[in-house]
Amino acid sequence: MLGALDRWLFYVINDGMANGMFDAVMPLYTDRSYYLLVPFLIWLFVKDRRSAMLAFMLSLLSLTISDGMVHVLKDAIGRPRPFMVLEDARVLIGKGKAFSMPSGHAASAFAVIIPIIMMFRGAIRPVFIIGAAGVAFSRVYVGVHYPLDVVAGALVGVVAGISSIYLHRYGSKWYREERYLQLLFLFLAVISLFRFYHIITGPFELSPREAHIWMQSRVAELGNLSLAPLLASLVAMGGWFFPGSVFGIRAVAAIFMLASGVMMYFMTKRITDDRTALLSAAIFQIVPMSAVAGVILFEQSLLVFFWLSSMYVLLIISEKVSKGGKTKFYWMLLGFTAGMGMLSSIYMIIFFIALVLYMKGDPALKKYFSRPYMYIGIMVGMMIYSPVIIWNAGHDWIAFRGLVGHYIANGSPYMSVTGLLRSSVVQLVMVTPILVVMIWSSVIRARHDRWGSLLFWFSVLPGGLYLLIAILGGDGTSLIIVPYVAGMVAFGTYYLQGAERYKGTRGKLVLGGIVLAFIVSVLSHYPDVLKLSALYNPGTRYEGWKRLGDEVSGVVKELDSEEKYFIISDSCLVSSSLSFYVDGNPVTYCTDVNERPGNSGLRPEVQDMVNYSGIFVMIEGDTYSEHLMALFESCERTDVDIWKRDTVIRKFSIDKCKGLIRKKDSPLFEQGL
Repeated sequence: MLGALDRWLFYVINDGMANGMFDAVMPLYTDRSYYLLVPFLIWLFVKDRRSAMLAFMLSLLSLTISDGMVHVLKDAIGRPRPFMVLEDARVLIGKGKAFSMPSGHAASAFAVIIPIIMMFRGAIRPVFIIGAAGVAFSRVYVGVHYPLDVVAGALVGVVAGISSIYLHRYGSKWYREERYLQLLFLFLAVISLFRFYHIITGPFELSPREAHIWMQSRVAELGNLSLAPLLASLVAMGGWFFPGSVFGIRAVAAIFMLASGVMMYFMTKRITDDRTALLSAAIFQIVPMSAVAGVILFEQSLLVFFWLSSMYVLLIISEKVSKGGKTKFYWMLLGFTAGMGMLSSIYMIIFFIALVLYMKGDPALKKYFSRPYMYIGIMVGMMIYSPVIIWNAGHDWIAFRGLVGHYIANGSPYMSVTGLLRSSVVQLVMVTPILVVMIWSSVIRARHDRWGSLLFWFSVLPGGLYLLIAILGGDGTSLIIVPYVAGMVAFGTYYLQGAERYKGTRGKLVLGGIVLAFIVSVLSHYPDVLKLSALYNPGTRYEGWKRLGDEVSGVVKELDSEEKYFIISDSCLVSSSLSFYVDGNPVTYCTDVNERPGNSGLRPEVQDMVNYSGIFVMIEGDTYSEHLMALFESCERTDVDIWKRDTVIRKFSIDKCKGLIRKKDSPLFEQGL
């Protein structure tokens, strides 16, 4: 009944009130009404510039809140526009593709005016109210919204406007009491909004590694295979809210880096003061490695947060012990945060080693080796991680063996000067040279202080492991940021604490290091600004995967509509990218012919797909076994070059094979991955 009334009112406004003047005015007013408000805004600034500026800022905040609410509600409600359903609807402007309820224009109009009319009294109020109501009316008249859409939009705008007012009142009171914490939240809000914006509009496609994490989030068994299932679980949650979008995957990174900034503030404040804590937390956010970790999904985004959280709890334990307080609860809390960290990254196990070394050097904590509290905490952490251990124990420790094979080149350790040089260069680029020197000099200087000893061990141990992995020829990229977590706190203690430290050469070096880090971070988000060759552009690794997915989608479309097929690649990372970027997000398969060229059989589930077609996607230079191709009636190859400007950044070949044949005597059907 409500729907019928809504349609009737739509026709009354859209058709019954139609006239030549409205037909000419309403299309202009619906998108340009803010021009009419400019004179009134100028008048407000002349009357009371300070209040007008505050009202303007609150209107922007209200507009941001309403815009987010509108986008979420549109997708959640999914109501079609009137012209999509009503053939006789009069449409006087362009037809939008977004859903209809609530009206974004109506929401924005009321979101903007609410702070103004709440801060100013008199005749100005009816002017702004009539102006916003006119926008809502125009959306129905031009045929792009139902009346209930604009009513819902107006309510969203009112809620957003009132929320902005109360946020300001609460924030003003909080600012007077917690000024530096308030500034931190403002800084983190701005940088997080930028990160969300970059994820949505930036140049980076989903990398194969990120796509593989997304694949893990879809397939339960792959999630169990992972040494860090928490990340896959969070990505699955993001996919539930934003299905099939890069934002739903990468938003996890931005959220956890924001939380890490808050945690670093409290960690540093507990050792120094609130101003130093603000500076340390802010600088850590703009260091290139942290900036990248906020927009690209790595396990280190979660690892940093739980590493900081565990250090913070350990700091509380140390204070409690020195004052004779009770620590049993905090030991269990430490076990919980460390256990969650292990579900985020296997590297969190280093925390327990650093914990032991730190306790051995602290006489007050050393006595806890003979007490049960520490061991209870460790047991709590291992209980949280136990599902991964149990699963791997039942599957020949496949994930742990794979980890060793991944980080030790060719399955056997050897010294790699190149790896050591590469790891050093990565740190100089991702932290910047000035800050690298200052941070590590702070860590070394800190080793003899009570709290400095904590920072020393929790920097040096993960830093040493990162270098060891590099020397052995492995890739410890996921670990690179961890040493700089405690290192940044030490940097704040020795270079940022106290106004006198900002003077002279030291102050210039600190400022230079911060500015350089900020510039490199900005360039890391938009590397094309440097006009580097595609071969040396770090952003290249995040490009071309959608193009490959489009090419495979085109091959799929060439198949008969009733033809069954499967997609398989010689790389599990590439197959994950294909699953994400091929139309319909199909299940894909992989086989590593590079690692096991003599044992590259079809996966067991594929072996049963008799008469299916196979779409094989291979990296340049790889070739599937002739025996494997012989299992099909025919194969047709297409070479795909991925270009960036005038340079080929990667090459693939796509084999479209018809009709999988079941051969009982083929050993390939007896082998699997």
